Amino acid sequence: KERDETLNFFETRASQTDDKNLYVIHGFSGVGKSSFMKAGVLAWMRFSGFQKSFQSWLVLDTFRPGEDPLTNLCETLFQKILACKTSRSDLLTSYRGFNLSQMRDAVCDKSTLNDLLRQLRMAYGKQHLLLSIDQFEEAYRHREANDDFFNVIRHILDIDGCFIILTIRTEYMDQLQKEPYDDDHFWQTKMIAKLLPSVDIRSIDDIIRGPAKYGLVEHMSIEEGFIDAVKADMREQIEALPLLSLYLHELFQTKGGIFKASDYHPGALFHRIEALAESAIDSLSEEELEALKNTFITHLLYFDEKENRTLKQKANIDILPKKAKFAIEALIAKRLLISNGTYVEVAHEAVFLHWKRLKSWIDDEREFLIVQERIKSYYTDWYKAPKREKDNALLHGLPLDLALKYRQNFQEPLKSYITFSEKHRQKLKKQRRFFIQSSIGLIFFGGMFSSYEWLQASKANRLANEELKNSKHNIGLFFYRYAFEFLREKNLAK
Repeated sequence: KERDETLNFFETRASQTDDKNLYVIHGFSGVGKSSFMKAGVLAWMRFSGFQKSFQSWLVLDTFRPGEDPLTNLCETLFQKILACKTSRSDLLTSYRGFNLSQMRDAVCDKSTLNDLLRQLRMAYGKQHLLLSIDQFEEAYRHREANDDFFNVIRHILDIDGCFIILTIRTEYMDQLQKEPYDDDHFWQTKMIAKLLPSVDIRSIDDIIRGPAKYGLVEHMSIEEGFIDAVKADMREQIEALPLLSLYLHELFQTKGGIFKASDYHPGALFHRIEALAESAIDSLSEEELEALKNTFITHLLYFDEKENRTLKQKANIDILPKKAKFAIEALIAKRLLISNGTYVEVAHEAVFLHWKRLKSWIDDEREFLIVQERIKSYYTDWYKAPKREKDNALLHGLPLDLALKYRQNFQEPLKSYITFSEKHRQKLKKQRRFFIQSSIGLIFFGGMFSSYEWLQASKANRLANEELKNSKHNIGLFFYRYAFEFLREKNLAK
């Protein structure tokens, strides 16, 4: 029903005159937003070419914002440009020669972006373009640093024939609706919001029996007591459907489709995470365990300070520690991690709560996780700053002290950013030291010069006093002689 409603929205867009071209699928974690969009809506639009209404749509590959939303958007557009093999592909020739930096500049310019998307649709012979974004809440991880990305999204929504479908957690909907723009009612004008409800506890019965009901699995036997026990555990965390899928899959492999009430114990759904995780890593050496810890702490999770919770993030397999490779493959086999061959991520955030060893690692590294998020935000500001402002955007004071404290835990490019900041601090220290030494030298030599001048002035003053004294003596002697001569002459006259 929800899929058909969503498809109907896009199916009728060509004949609608309103401005609504942003379709937002929101819901709480684990309700299946990503699966609904990718396997439900987009798959139907891509592979139902016999339906006339969708033959005019160019559906781009889904991307996630991740650490650098604008770059990930550019890569999605660039891949579609390179993949074009139609007779009109020459329309995209000028864009094929772009590097990633040039593509970023192009999409940030409204007129160039308009031209790019128009040429892209013409090259593929399509009238409408659909951009799909999964887990849009990742763009709010460092919101202040992602202004360019949000501006590009607004510009796309202003282009006729362009549409966006995205998934986002319900708790971020308020931020999305209050995004600033020239027109205060922009988002309300553009947006259709679709709440994907959490699965009702009463639906657990259908979920468990579904594979047998629809002929996907044969010879299944399920006792009512088993379903009741599962419902009791799911009542508190109904959004943890991926865990139920994980548990049922593993139970099916071991029990052969016979689910008895005695097979399920209270808390088994969540305790199974611990058992599966530990069985996957029980043969690891201390060095391999340390590499696995580093993989989770540095690459596969982050701490949201505002929400006070640990969240998952995908990571490129190529950048993960080589010594953690065996453990990662084992956890993928246990379905605690999922991978598409290029990226890997945690299957569900409940793993952070119910795998005791991992929870302990997260608690031990909580300060580092907080520092890491702050440093990433500072780095993004520095990366975007103009050249003349680069030095001002480096780390200073307490942030740099904390970054240096955990320097060995950081990965590139953050490690280089910290090194640049440290060198800049040392440069400033040398400059301050030179200034202080120069000031002391000036004060010393100034004092010496003043003392010399004072001595010279004192000497000159003493000489002047002596001369004055001598002058007075000479004047007195002159008058004395004059008086003596005067009296002597007077006496002689008598």
